[in-house]
Amino acid sequence: MSWSTSKRTARRAEFARGWRTHHPFVLLAAIGLALLIFLPLTWLIADGAYVAIPEDRLLREGGDDAVHISYAVSLLKRHGPQELPVYLIGGSAMRESIVSEGALAHELATKTGVMVEVHSLTGNSLTFADDLAIIKNLPPSRGIVVIGVGLERFARPTDDTASALRSDLLLPSSSSLSSGFLGDSAKADTSPSSGLTSLTLLPGLVRYGVTYLNDHYADLLRVRWPRTQFVVHRYQRESSWSLARKRATITAWAQSAGKSGGAFDQTFRSTSRALAMEVAAARAKGFTVLLVEQPFDLRPAGHQLDRVRNEYKSFCHSLTRQDRGVSYVDFSRRTGLASADFHDLSHLIASGWQKYQRQLAATLAAPLDCLVATRQRTLVASTAHAGSEVCAALSSGSVAAQ
Repeated sequence: MSWSTSKRTARRAEFARGWRTHHPFVLLAAIGLALLIFLPLTWLIADGAYVAIPEDRLLREGGDDAVHISYAVSLLKRHGPQELPVYLIGGSAMRESIVSEGALAHELATKTGVMVEVHSLTGNSLTFADDLAIIKNLPPSRGIVVIGVGLERFARPTDDTASALRSDLLLPSSSSLSSGFLGDSAKADTSPSSGLTSLTLLPGLVRYGVTYLNDHYADLLRVRWPRTQFVVHRYQRESSWSLARKRATITAWAQSAGKSGGAFDQTFRSTSRALAMEVAAARAKGFTVLLVEQPFDLRPAGHQLDRVRNEYKSFCHSLTRQDRGVSYVDFSRRTGLASADFHDLSHLIASGWQKYQRQLAATLAAPLDCLVATRQRTLVASTAHAGSEVCAALSSGSVAAQ
């Protein structure tokens, strides 16, 4: 080894020992270096410019819902929808409820003659606060937002602003989140996400960087940038729950979290408020909102879940009374789904996708027709208005006759 090489090695070792020193200045330097790296990245991601990189280069695993949703929303922010958009927003039960985005779009076009594009912005453990961040970042337009509701979503805590910081979504969090949880207003701030709002990306970005390095460590050591294909459907019949297991799970939940004064009741005020904020944000952006029951196997439940289901269903109905642009529908008993179509209590397997999708398409047909009719009336009215202005100008002599 040459003298210069050994000197460089010694300097690197000394540098590494310095970072291991338990001294406040070293800690401050580490924080400063991390901010220097991550702050520009937060603004880059908030702007959506990172979509120049193919999605399969960014996914940590095939089931990386958070990055898949963030990437899809960022594409929409930069390029907008090309057809009338239908956005599905909800948990993993909603993700597993249809054959595919393209299949649902085709079924809607067949039923209504309306060309639409479907975007499934759904994923594991998404809260209503996550939904709000998604809607906050969608481009304003005419379209339909389908929000999946159900027992699991109302039972998932959404108790404070920290829920946004815990999210793995690489989207600027809604600035209305704090005002909604700290006050009683359900109104959503729909101002553009910018400035300090992008700093809410920092915790999620750091988590993303750490997990990406952990998941792709072997490839990166070989200086190879891995590709990972996104996997939508992740449940098979072979591993499906037995009826006994479903009943036992429901009974255990009903006797603990679902009992009067239990965890469900404790979280319901915050989850219902978050849903109200989400609906308000969607309406402020010009969307028609459809609250839809996500798939759930009620057969093993008997009447054990009636109290909690009636509570959140009543709240959903109250949202529709406040705004004619909001609807709530529970078509679960019309889908023809059997217990055998479920992997567990809420995730459909292949035999159930088409059944649920067919009923969802039938439910969406009426609001789609209404949107198209409204748009046509608007075009006719604007054309008539323009024509009347020309006639007035001609009669006053301000427009020369050709």
